[in-house]
Amino acid sequence: MLCCLGDLVEDVTIYVHTPLAFGSDTAAIIIRRQGGSAANVAKHAASLNTPTTFVGQVGSDNLGQSLVDGLMAQGVTVWAPRRGRTGSIVVIVDRDGERSFLTDRGAASQLETVMAEWLTGVQCLHVPWYSLAAGPIAEATQSAIETVRNAGAGVSIDVSSVALFPDVAEGRNRIERLAPDIVFANAAEAVHLNLLSEPLTACRLIVIKRGAESAVLLDRRGRMTHVDALSLTLSRLDTTGAGDAFAAGFLTATLCGESDIASARAGHEAAHAHLTDQHLAFDNKIHRAVANASDPEQTETTAQF
Repeated sequence: MLCCLGDLVEDVTIYVHTPLAFGSDTAAIIIRRQGGSAANVAKHAASLNTPTTFVGQVGSDNLGQSLVDGLMAQGVTVWAPRRGRTGSIVVIVDRDGERSFLTDRGAASQLETVMAEWLTGVQCLHVPWYSLAAGPIAEATQSAIETVRNAGAGVSIDVSSVALFPDVAEGRNRIERLAPDIVFANAAEAVHLNLLSEPLTACRLIVIKRGAESAVLLDRRGRMTHVDALSLTLSRLDTTGAGDAFAAGFLTATLCGESDIASARAGHEAAHAHLTDQHLAFDNKIHRAVANASDPEQTETTAQF
């Protein structure tokens, strides 16, 4: 069983075709969907027929209930205390696919306790660094890591964001002290933490996700293996969540006893499927918008997306 500990929030993704007109209007397509790195990994893992649980706090509001219901409907067992206000992340995607994030984690960072029974049967605990960076959730997550480690389970950590590591030396030391079996990082995060030139010796494997380029597998001795990505040609590419899909594919394959190389291939396949599905969802949104705009009776609906 895979357990993902962290954020379950709403992603508000805004696609803009022109530069933002500050103080005025900018045409956009806006899509709301489930977000949060840990929740995303859990969702994708469950879609790959892996028993999966999610642990995280949401607000005592309708949005929190809706997100929990949605994650459960995707086959994930959810342990989610309800308190405060559910968080939201605004993702602005420009015409070149570049993403900018406005983050309000809300109740997610306020998780105080991870009950031992929520971790029963867990073979791997996956933790985005957001869950370790700050707030009550950081202490709760470290306690959860100790619990699963004592039970003989594995631990994986996703670096998550360069912004979470203002002090590189201290960040590397904290990761080393936690001694995760697997560390995931994207190319920018790997450079920021000097992972290629100075591998983390307490970690069995570092997995560097590089989008359309080959993934890099790096062991504690500095031995490096490249695993090619799958080709993908889309008219518009929003890569939000692709790294989480990759991690889900990698971890589910690892839990099934696959080699690291085979697990990386499974990660690429999961990311490829996610990007294709996300592109189709975006195209469907545009088609609905065009149809509504041509129907005067649908003006109010058009204005809401």
